[in-house]
Amino acid sequence: MKTVFISLRAAYSSIVDPKRGRTFSNEERARIQVMIAEGYGARPFSDLIIDTDLGSFSETLAILERDVRRIVER
Repeated sequence: MKTVFISLRAAYSSIVDPKRGRTFSNEERARIQVMIAEGYGARPFSDLIIDTDLGSFSETLAILERDVRRIVER
């Protein structure tokens, strides 16, 4: 069995958008910005990077399922 590494990323504005139903403290907001700057959403060892803010949850899930199947079938 192969291990598959998947990175999930989103733009800062999408992460902290109040429509998501979560409120972040100033410290959390600062840490999110640092993590994005450090590349946590695009690690070089990732087999797959999914932008979670480009579509709905179901669209993102469909992309994830499709791409993981492609990786596993290789």
